[in-house]
Amino acid sequence: MVTPMLIRAALVVVNLILDPILIFGWGIFPPLGVTGAAIATALARTTAALIGIYLLFDGRVGIKITVKSMMLKWRWIKKIVKIGAPATVARAESAVGFVFLFGLVATFGEAPVAAYGIGRRVIHVMTIGIWGFAGATMTMVGQNIGADQTERGETIVKKAMLVSFLILITAGLFMVGFRNHIIGFFIDDSAVIAEGARYLAIFSMSIPFFGIYRIFDSTFKGTGHTIPVLFLTLFRIWGLRLFLSALLALPAINLGLIVLNIGFDIGIVGIWYGMAASNIIGAGLSAIYFLSGRWKEKTIDA
Repeated sequence: MVTPMLIRAALVVVNLILDPILIFGWGIFPPLGVTGAAIATALARTTAALIGIYLLFDGRVGIKITVKSMMLKWRWIKKIVKIGAPATVARAESAVGFVFLFGLVATFGEAPVAAYGIGRRVIHVMTIGIWGFAGATMTMVGQNIGADQTERGETIVKKAMLVSFLILITAGLFMVGFRNHIIGFFIDDSAVIAEGARYLAIFSMSIPFFGIYRIFDSTFKGTGHTIPVLFLTLFRIWGLRLFLSALLALPAINLGLIVLNIGFDIGIVGIWYGMAASNIIGAGLSAIYFLSGRWKEKTIDA
């Protein structure tokens, strides 16, 4: 699990470097704004994908794909689709949700967009290690549930949550304490620095809960319970991060056919609070499903 963590770290670092260069037009590059952010993300993810594919075929990480091993077996395809489809849909809907969230932020002008873009990349750097813990948890819990070691699997989850919580609460305190310097490192714009600092101050309090949510999410995926993952993801992104943020930030919510005049109209800060709430509430709902114990049921027969 170290390998995907390092690949993700490379992705984030490339994105951190390219984002300000392409968005604001440093050096020989023209300022591309939102288009620059899209190009930076596409280049970073393409680089990460190529590295991952090379390692899979190279064999140096313990897995070596050959032409023979790629032959399809129908019974496994059905099982993969049954378990993987809900997780795939959840991932896709999450990505679409972030597109709408970016659009929501953009309604408040260029400074919040820049602050959000920089702040999000910084947070990704701070949470790199948690993705490694989450991946390890997925593998270890899945193996233990398959071996009927449910108590050991539960212990693994609890210890992983404790470690991730401690790491992220330390990272969160660091970001709150140095938020102005962190944003100022990437841009010399007082409006962006002020908004970015406010974003980090509000959102950082939810980062430890994001770690808990991510460990739960990996646990459920590792045991094949991906339908709960789908519903938890949809509610966290669309119900909380989008709808709640819009409710707090705007005077009214336009749903296309109808307009709900129920907004609190507190401005961009409402989006930051909505995003933070999505992590905290998402972690709480995941904990409820975890405590139900249904994730311990096997989804693959011996």
